[in-house]
Amino acid sequence: MFNPAEEIRLEKEWQRRYGYLRFSVYMLFFLTGLYVSHKILFPSASFDFFFQTPNATKNSIIDPRVPGEGHYENGDVPSGEKLAFDTSLVGDFSQVSVDFDLEGKSPNQLGGTIKVRKSYQAFFYPISKPIGFKNGSLLKNGSDYFMVSDGAIRRFSSTETLEGLGFKKEVFLEVPLSDLALQPRGTEISSSSRYPADSLFRVLDEYYQLKNDSLVRFVSEKAYLTQYPAAQAIEKNISFLNDYPVSEDYLGFSDGTLLAADISVYVVSGKNIYPINNPVTFESMGYLWSDVITANSEEVGIYEEQKLFTISSPHPEGTIFYARDNGKYYYIQNGTRREILSSAILSTYPRKNFIQVEEKSLTTEVLCDIKPRLKILGLYRCGAAIDQIKNLPGNDYQFLATTVEPVKIETLNVNFSQVLTRENMMRSLASLKNRVTNNYIAQ
Repeated sequence: MFNPAEEIRLEKEWQRRYGYLRFSVYMLFFLTGLYVSHKILFPSASFDFFFQTPNATKNSIIDPRVPGEGHYENGDVPSGEKLAFDTSLVGDFSQVSVDFDLEGKSPNQLGGTIKVRKSYQAFFYPISKPIGFKNGSLLKNGSDYFMVSDGAIRRFSSTETLEGLGFKKEVFLEVPLSDLALQPRGTEISSSSRYPADSLFRVLDEYYQLKNDSLVRFVSEKAYLTQYPAAQAIEKNISFLNDYPVSEDYLGFSDGTLLAADISVYVVSGKNIYPINNPVTFESMGYLWSDVITANSEEVGIYEEQKLFTISSPHPEGTIFYARDNGKYYYIQNGTRREILSSAILSTYPRKNFIQVEEKSLTTEVLCDIKPRLKILGLYRCGAAIDQIKNLPGNDYQFLATTVEPVKIETLNVNFSQVLTRENMMRSLASLKNRVTNNYIAQ
């Protein structure tokens, strides 16, 4: 076959130009490959906050604030005050830098220190008083029997009383007096009493709980079983529904339950469900796919769907953290951590698994000093190696800056990076291999 290219001969000048051009193309591909490989093996992540537009969607730093109080107006930070903020991300990073851009009219230089910790946002919540037994729990100590009703522990006046009301002695949980002392005592349950609040019933295969003198139905048996044992419900016939008004509301799954419906996965908290935006968020929050319960439209329909649950969202109320380094458990409620002091109390908040953390993440921190970067332009930086904390469980880095003089911050930037070393490269390659194996190779 005739090939005209074989008959073409370039002049020497064009041959030289063609050689340069070909070399340039090869170098471009080589440098592009090198750049892409560097980005894959040594990643970086950047976050910003613009104090003049605090509600802008481009702000990716989480909630710059006065710890435990509120927010600074327009980036004005008084002398000696603290500025807290968070970033949430997934990945292997070894360094972090925090850049401050001061407003031109800021009267002073920026100096001070920054402390950095790593865990989950909700695990950094302040601690409050320990939590007691769940409402509806049936407890005993020796020959005394109790029920937790409206947050108080109420004693049955006699075994005849509890049996007369239909409670089964064998379902009561034996607990020490020290656990009973953690909650206030309510009035005694006598034979003349109506059923105490939070009593549980089963009527024709449907479960109910007594709340505010009304029977509230569980949306399904599956939902009930995430909250209480089946044997705890008192069996009643259909006529029992005439003794109390039946509420139009429904009770659902226990807080912290993971539900799958259609193509979405939700986390339950109170009367709300939070749709998790992607599998990366799901796994980075410490959740396990084996914990997900399939739900139908009726079960999901009793909840109010909230905005997307992203990697920047804190765990919702009802989450239980397990500190694996000291064996403590914490219940998230009203923006605080409430310790669960005993296994008996823990058993009344049933879960398959708990979100694992480490208690030392609250006290393990890295420090850096804020220094001028370009003082004349009002630019300052604080940089630190984070190898000491990066392997702690969690996806949230919390920063706490203390300033020396009052300043006015215009822009805040946080940048995570990976140092170019052989050890980091091998770790990145191993992580990449694991992701490919998990995502594309059939198990």
